[in-house]
Amino acid sequence: MPDTITFKIKRQDSENTKPYWETFVIPHVPNSNVISCLMDIQANPENSKGEKVAPVVWECNCLEEVCGSCTMVINGKVHQSCSALVDQLEKPITLEPMSKFPVVRDLAVDRSRMFGALKKVQAWVTSDGYHDLGPGLRESPSHQEVAYKLSECMTCGCCVEACPQYSLNNNFLGAAAISQARLFNMHPTAKNIADERLDTLMQEGGIADCGNAQNCVEACPKSIPLSESIAEIGRQVSGNNVFMSTNPSSDSRKRFLLIRTDRIGDTILTLPAVTALRMRYPDSFIVFLAQPYTVPLIEQYAGIALLLSYEPQGRHKGWKGLFKLSRELQELNFDTALLFYPRLELAFALVKAKIPLRIGTGYRWYSFLLTKRIYEHRKECKKHESEYNLSLLESLIQDKITQPHYEFKQWTPEPWWDDFQTELKSKDYVILHSGCGASAPNLNEEQYKLIIRLLLEKTDWTVLLTGVSGEENVVNALASDFPEERVQKTVGRFSLAELFTVIRNASLLITSSTGPLHLANAAGTPLLGFFCPAKPHTPTRWGPYNQQQWVVTPNLDWPEICELKNCPHGGCLNQLSDDEITEILCTQRLKTFTNESQTK
Repeated sequence: MPDTITFKIKRQDSENTKPYWETFVIPHVPNSNVISCLMDIQANPENSKGEKVAPVVWECNCLEEVCGSCTMVINGKVHQSCSALVDQLEKPITLEPMSKFPVVRDLAVDRSRMFGALKKVQAWVTSDGYHDLGPGLRESPSHQEVAYKLSECMTCGCCVEACPQYSLNNNFLGAAAISQARLFNMHPTAKNIADERLDTLMQEGGIADCGNAQNCVEACPKSIPLSESIAEIGRQVSGNNVFMSTNPSSDSRKRFLLIRTDRIGDTILTLPAVTALRMRYPDSFIVFLAQPYTVPLIEQYAGIALLLSYEPQGRHKGWKGLFKLSRELQELNFDTALLFYPRLELAFALVKAKIPLRIGTGYRWYSFLLTKRIYEHRKECKKHESEYNLSLLESLIQDKITQPHYEFKQWTPEPWWDDFQTELKSKDYVILHSGCGASAPNLNEEQYKLIIRLLLEKTDWTVLLTGVSGEENVVNALASDFPEERVQKTVGRFSLAELFTVIRNASLLITSSTGPLHLANAAGTPLLGFFCPAKPHTPTRWGPYNQQQWVVTPNLDWPEICELKNCPHGGCLNQLSDDEITEILCTQRLKTFTNESQTK
């Protein structure tokens, strides 16, 4: 065991001052928790340089994970510091205040917003006086079992800190308040104002703002079934007719379900369908069903009233899960469902949900489950994927949609963005995303290193090497030959929502056929993309729709159909010469940046 433990603590003297990092080294005591270590630092507030400093400020009370006051971010994850044992944590240990609340000082934050949310949903038992009302209504053991678990909430803030939808700049009430509304709506006395709680949850910041990312469930120290509470409140809201139109069949209140349950890039290329429907039916109720990991990204798109997550390996697994999905959909009373990613189980769920108009491809054996079938073979790659998606809307929108249009919500910087900008060595940066998930041909390591060398020679930008978890070795190999102050590794650092923020503020993104390429194109970020010219990877279907002029393909006449795993060329993109890459990057792409402070 080590003799000492090192703590890196993010400190802040007041709400209006800039944060800074300070390091402390204290003697190691086996089985100690973070709070006891902070007490040791408080007793002798001396940093690792031997300087006497002000004691670190934090909150604590019960020290047994009941009061919820000692929440903080430990090694990048929100946690109760009284139950965080230092022997189980990676070293050095980093401590930060929660980012979703105003900082009072150091690790102490102001959680007033959470308590205000409880007031909004009236999380209490109402009473008409203090006279003797006799014994209360009896509750069944099963009812008590559910209620007891919900009542364990200690308003610690872990759920909202982990929530990608909850921020300092919006009014979302958060999972804790929604779950408490469920608790009191099931109470035999408190449920007499259930309608008022549901009305509150249908206002701005209510249930519709939840993206169902389910980070809250993972973060909750009490294992409260928060996703179940959110789903139950959603059902109560639907049953209360708060979402429902008085005339669901009228054009002004159409109810659409859009389904895209595959990868990030595919989902991004489906979003223009939301904008097209919203323009044609301004007052319609539009719901998007997607994979859980894409939900935080879709939350940033305008025009979606409600986000649902499809979990085929979780709560929607097997026939039981499929029937559960169909019940969830049926309760929302949809007029129309658009199945952009054809799957038998999803088509079946739409039938069971009794959705009258079901639109999708006509070239599957189970297409008889759909009521409106579109006969286009996407594998022929005659047009762009986003155009294929918009084709499903032709029977709903009379005027032909000439091109996809994106409309994301206005971007508002969050605290982590300021920290990130401080770390950058230059105002401008270029993103090099070398991963493609083995779904399409890619450049090789030496080609990416060539691009990095050219960027360092021709610009003063910082180069960010991005990637997903599991691509660390690839990125480490690329960065090994270059100075850290110019080439920074960010693999696994950003959430999907944060990565989109980084992309939309970048000067340039360079990658192959990947999801980040479509994120950049949708956000209007300049890019350079490398593609296989053959089907099904051809840029005709998968290229950046608005920046096709910045697609690079090798000059190959065959084969017509890509043989990704047995490429006769040994990897088609490997046929691009160094001269070709230098020409397109330096002589053409970088020349479009006219600001002399950006390029040399």
